[in-house]
Amino acid sequence: MDRPTATYRLQFSKDFRFADAHKLIDYFEALGISHIYASPLLKSRAGSTHGYDVADPTTIDPEIGTEEEFAAFAGALCERGLSILLDIVPNHMAADLENPWWRDVLERGRDSEYARYFDIDWERGGGRIVLPVLAEPLDELLASNSLRLHQDREGTWLEYEEMRLPVAPGTYGGSEALPEVLAKQHYQLEYWRTGAQHLNYRRFFDVTDLVSLREEDPEVFHRAHERVLAMVRDGQVTGLRVDHVDGLRDPKAYLDRLQLAARAQAKDPGDDFYVVIEKIFSEGEELRADWQTTGTTGYEFLNAMNGLFIDPAGLELITETYDSFVGGHEVYEDIAYESKKKVMRDLFAGEMRSLNRRLTELARADPAQSPEDLSHALTEVTAAMRVYRTYIRSTDVSDKDRSVIEEAVAKAHERAPNVPGEAYNFLRRVLTLENPADEHSWLSLVKRWQQFTSPIMAKGIEDTAFYHYVRLLSMNEVGGHPERCMSTPAQFHETNQRSLEHQAGKLNASSTHDTKRSEDVRARLNALSEMPHEWMSAVTRWRDKNAPRKRDVGGEQAPDGREEYAIYQTLVGAWPLDVGDIDDLRGRLPSVIEKMMREEKIRTSWIDPNEEWESEVQTFLQSLFDDADFLEDFRQFQSRVQVPGAVNSLAQVLLKAAAPGVPDTYQGCELWDFSLVDPDNRRPVDFARRVKSLPTLVDATHQDLLASWQDGRIKQFVLQRALRFRGEHAALFADGEYVPLEVAGEHSERVVAFARHQGDEWAVVIAPRLITHLCGDGWPIGEVWGDTCARLLADGHWRNVMSGDVFTGAELLLADAFRKLPVALLTLEPAAAQ
Repeated sequence: MDRPTATYRLQFSKDFRFADAHKLIDYFEALGISHIYASPLLKSRAGSTHGYDVADPTTIDPEIGTEEEFAAFAGALCERGLSILLDIVPNHMAADLENPWWRDVLERGRDSEYARYFDIDWERGGGRIVLPVLAEPLDELLASNSLRLHQDREGTWLEYEEMRLPVAPGTYGGSEALPEVLAKQHYQLEYWRTGAQHLNYRRFFDVTDLVSLREEDPEVFHRAHERVLAMVRDGQVTGLRVDHVDGLRDPKAYLDRLQLAARAQAKDPGDDFYVVIEKIFSEGEELRADWQTTGTTGYEFLNAMNGLFIDPAGLELITETYDSFVGGHEVYEDIAYESKKKVMRDLFAGEMRSLNRRLTELARADPAQSPEDLSHALTEVTAAMRVYRTYIRSTDVSDKDRSVIEEAVAKAHERAPNVPGEAYNFLRRVLTLENPADEHSWLSLVKRWQQFTSPIMAKGIEDTAFYHYVRLLSMNEVGGHPERCMSTPAQFHETNQRSLEHQAGKLNASSTHDTKRSEDVRARLNALSEMPHEWMSAVTRWRDKNAPRKRDVGGEQAPDGREEYAIYQTLVGAWPLDVGDIDDLRGRLPSVIEKMMREEKIRTSWIDPNEEWESEVQTFLQSLFDDADFLEDFRQFQSRVQVPGAVNSLAQVLLKAAAPGVPDTYQGCELWDFSLVDPDNRRPVDFARRVKSLPTLVDATHQDLLASWQDGRIKQFVLQRALRFRGEHAALFADGEYVPLEVAGEHSERVVAFARHQGDEWAVVIAPRLITHLCGDGWPIGEVWGDTCARLLADGHWRNVMSGDVFTGAELLLADAFRKLPVALLTLEPAAAQ
C-alpha cells in the first residue's frame, strides 16, 4: 500500500488548473508533502468550483486541463516521489444536460440504456421523471408563453429561461400545441416549491440537480469508475478518497468492489490499495471492521483535538451569556431532534411519503396498524437515530445495528408517547427484520430507509441545528457535538490509541472543504472558553450599544439575539491580522451570514426566504464596520484572542503531524487562514506568497518568527519542520506505538504530551493547551511554565526539532522545552551521536 506521509488538499477549478499545480510541485515537496489530495477531476458542470457535480465520469474536466496536462502533472509528481490521492464521487452526478447519460434518460425514458444507472422510482412517477425545476407553476408559465419549443440540427428542445430539455423523438411534428407535447415527454415539469414533494429520483441530500447513481449495479460501477481506474493503472493515482459513502445502498459491497478493482489495476496488484472514506461518526460509533478501507478522512480526529482547547468550566459560564441572548436555556438534543423532523417535513417530504407507502403495504395483514400511526412512528424513530445510518445487508442483522434501532425506537416512544406502541413495535420488527412476513420486501424497505437517514441527519444536524444552537461556534463542526465536544488529554490519547489499532492510515484533518470554520478561526473561538467573564462583558456591552441599530420586522427586532450573538463570534474568529484586509472581510460576510440565517430555518430559509428580515440583518452587520467607537472596543477585545488563537493553532499543527494517521493540510492553511463556510473557504489561494515565504524560514531566527508572527511564517515553519521530520521517520509515525506521557507541575493540565516509539527510535510531542492566561502581553514561552515538566520515558540526548536545542535526561522542564517556541518536537539522538 502506498500510504501517504502527508497530504495537501487542492481544489481544482477553471481558476486553478493542472498547469498551476504543476508549477508548485517544488513547493509541496519542500513543505514535506507526499501526496496531493485532489478534488474530483472528472468532467463537472461548466464553472464548477468544487467538482462534486460530475457530468461525465469518463473524461478529465477540460476546464481544469487537458489529458496531456494531467499526464504531465502526474508524471512530474511521480518523478519527485509524490503522488495523487484522488477524491471520487460515486453517489451522484449532475442532473443536467451536460451529463450525456441523464440527457439520454430524459429523452428516451425507460428505454434509455442509462435508465438503470440512476436511482429512479419509475412506478411512483407513472413512468416519468418528476423535474421540479420551474420558477412558477406550470399553468402560469404556459399562460405567459415562458416555455418554448425549438428545433435545430441536434433535435427538438424545450427551452425555459437558461435551461433546455430534450424532446422525445416523434412527439413533436411541428403543429401540436405545447401542452400536448409536454404530456408525451418522459419527464414531468413541476413548480420547484411543490414538485419536490413528488420527486421520484434520489438526490444528493436535498439538492435536486444532483441525481444519485445505482452503484450497486456492476455495470454502473464499471462505467462510473473506468477513467479513475485507468489513472490507477497508469500509476498516476495511488490512493482514493470516497465521497459520502453513507449515501450508497451497500457501502461494504461498494468498498469490496472498489478495492478489488483498484488492486487489479495497481502496479502491485497483491497489495491493499489506499482508500479512505468520508464517514461521519456519532458519539461512540467506530469504523466497521469488515469494510475494506484504510480509514476515514479524519473528522473524528478534528473534533477530539479541537476539544483539547476548550475549558469546560469557562464553557458553563459562556452558556449563561448565550442564554441571556436567546431568552432562555436551550437543550441541544431537543433542537437536534426537532431539526431532523423539520427537514423531513420541509426537505424530504417526498422521500418520507414513499417510505411510508412501502411501510403501509408491509402492514396490510396487520389490522392493528394505521397508515397515520406508522407514518408518525417512522418520523419519530428516524429523528431519534443517534448515528447517520445502519448497515443492514441481509436478514442477519448485527447486534450493533439492532441495538441502534432499538435505542431509537425507545427514545422515540419516550419523546412521542402519543404514537401507539403497536406502531413502534411493528416498525422495530421491520427495521430489524424480525421474523419478516416477506423477506424481500422488508429488506428492500430497510435498505432504502438507510439511504435516507444519512441526509436527514446531515441536513438536520449540520445544516440546521448547528446554525440554531450557537453557544460556542467552534464546537459546531462536522462530526462534532455542540454540547459535548471537550476532551481531556486522557480522552485524546485514547482516541489516538484506537486510531493506531484500527485506522493507522486514516487522514487527520483540521480544516477541510466541508468545515464550517477554518482551524485558525476555531482556535481563536476556543480561547473564549478561557475568558468567559471578559466575553460576557464584551458581548453584553456590544448588544446594549448596538440595540438602536436594530429594526422592527413583523413585530420582532432584526437581528434576533441568536443571530447577533453568532455575528459577534464570527467577527472575533475571522477578523484579519492586517487592517488592509478588513474591507475584504466586510465583502465576504454577507453570504456567510445569509447562509447562517437560512440554514437556521427560523426567520428565513432557502425555500422560503424572508427578504425583509435578511435585509435588516445585513444592514445591521454592515453598520458595525462604520461605527468607529464600536470598532475600537471590538478590536481591543479581539486582540486578546489573537496570540492564544495562534498558539492553539501551532499546537494543532504539531499534534496533527505526529498523531497516528496521515496529517492533511487544506490548501492555504500553512499560513494563517481565517476562512468560513463554503464557498468562502474555496477562495483563490495566494500561492506566490507561500512559495516566497518558505525559503526565508531557513535563516529565520525564532525571535524573528515570533516578532513577525502575524505574517504566518511561524505556522509554516512548524508545519514544515514537523512534516519533513515525519517523512524522514515514516515507519516510526506509521506504525510506531503511541505512548501518553506524564506531565507534572503547576501547569500540568495545560499540556498534552505523547511519544511515538519503534525500536531505538523515539519522538516526543509536547503541545500547550488552555494557555490564554499564560500569555499575558506576549507568548507562553520560557519561565511562565514554572516547575512544569514532562517525563520522557527514555534517557539520553534529546534534540528539539523545532528549536535545535539539545537536552539530556529523562525529564524535561517545559520552561526549557518552550524556551524559543511554544511547541516542542523531540527526537532521541542515536547512541553514536551521543
